[in-house]
Amino acid sequence: MRHQGPASCSMAMKRKTEAMLEFFLQRRLYLLGALFFMNVALAEPSDPRIKSIELNLNKIHTLQAKFTQKDPKNKILKGEFYLSRPGKLKFSYEKPSPFLLIADGDSLIYEDHTTTPPQTTYFPLTSGPASLLLQKEITLGSRFKVAKIWTEEGLLKLLLEDQEGAQGILHLDPVSLILKGWTTVDIQGNRIEISLDNIRLNEKLAEGLFAYKQKPRWQVKRQTNARL
Repeated sequence: MRHQGPASCSMAMKRKTEAMLEFFLQRRLYLLGALFFMNVALAEPSDPRIKSIELNLNKIHTLQAKFTQKDPKNKILKGEFYLSRPGKLKFSYEKPSPFLLIADGDSLIYEDHTTTPPQTTYFPLTSGPASLLLQKEITLGSRFKVAKIWTEEGLLKLLLEDQEGAQGILHLDPVSLILKGWTTVDIQGNRIEISLDNIRLNEKLAEGLFAYKQKPRWQVKRQTNARL
């Protein structure tokens, strides 16, 4: 029988100790994470503003506004935003912007004309926190957890997290609770901010505004688990 020398025993003990430390560290992080989400869940009903915000958002049947979009590199795009609940929205970008984003009630469709030929990508309507606005009945605290509410830059802001960890921030007028925009946050922490101006609520929108003509199959890309 071969006996391990002092050096081998020392190395084995070191590996065992490191493994135990890693196990306890991971368990501690898991518990901290669980406590965080527990605190979020318990805190949601305690803020009376959440119910008021839900009621106000559910009063929106249609919305049209001027939008300004800012990406992580501070690139600015502008255009017209239209929303018809449930299930329909449209970002009509000002030229020469080569993009189109539209939800036609079945899918969220993104057109990119920077490629040749132009590329069309289909996302499910449930993609990302922005999909909150497309729901028939907006309920904060079900699919989207309210992690934080605060006031910043003259706006009331709600940090939302979905069940997959995607995050978004709703921007509201602190007095009227009118929707003023939102921020989407991807898994790398990059932010895209949308601000709304000249907002018009519950007016009749043009017929066929959200209609979308299906592209040839070879130009189409489909995403089933994407986050916007």
